[in-house]
Amino acid sequence: MPDFVHFEPSTGRILQAGHCAATDLAHQTFPGAALMLGHGDPQTDYVDRDLYAVRVRPSLAIPLTATLTVGETLAIALPVDAQVEVDGVIMHLPAGEHVLSAEWPGTYAVVIRAWPYRDHALSVEVGP
Repeated sequence: MPDFVHFEPSTGRILQAGHCAATDLAHQTFPGAALMLGHGDPQTDYVDRDLYAVRVRPSLAIPLTATLTVGETLAIALPVDAQVEVDGVIMHLPAGEHVLSAEWPGTYAVVIRAWPYRDHALSVEVGP
């Protein structure tokens, strides 16, 4: 039974994965998606459209935790445009280097979503 994935042609995002009898492949349809033979996991993989191959989504080279004092900054480099969520507030940032800082002590939950990279959770502890 061959494995297959349905993916978004514009991004390579895997929408669905499965397997079926070879005679049933023609019946495997998903609106707006392309079909490719191969094994892939929608959570951890994507389709590299240039190579037409399933690849593991890379991780961002950003630490999991950071400790700062009020007024101190943390530089993060985003390789692609990203959605950054800080304690539930969502911002859209272009690729490049950005600086995180805080005016108040506390622990801040930061989630970075930058396709095709895996979502990245960062905990920032800010002291006085």
